Amino acid sequence: MLLTLTVEQAEVLPFPIGCPVWYSFAQGPQNEDDKCDDNDPFPDSQILKHGVVKSVALDLLSKDKGTVYTIAHFNADGNVDYGGESDVVPEQELAYGFHCPVYVAGGDDDTSCLEGKILL
Repeated sequence: MLLTLTVEQAEVLPFPIGCPVWYSFAQGPQNEDDKCDDNDPFPDSQILKHGVVKSVALDLLSKDKGTVYTIAHFNADGNVDYGGESDVVPEQELAYGFHCPVYVAGGDDDTSCLEGKILL
């Protein structure tokens, strides 16, 4: 059972709605049916996906009871396709994406934050 959070509730999470992310760091393909080409010179290469957080929910029934994110894919034009296919990804499997806004805190005695963005 998923409890969907509002935009305001999701703002305080590590990956708020609209945040660009990287995910799916698994080695691929996972089985013989997933192979694209028997002559693939890199059969154990990483399968890395990117998208934008579309919505955030709390998974109340899993043993981890963690936060899960619905990730919208990009279309062929490079725009986010919010109405198209999406993936549901646990928080621990996400990383900040290209141009994601972040805040960097100073040292222990400094309470100020610097605004920045992920470059790579």
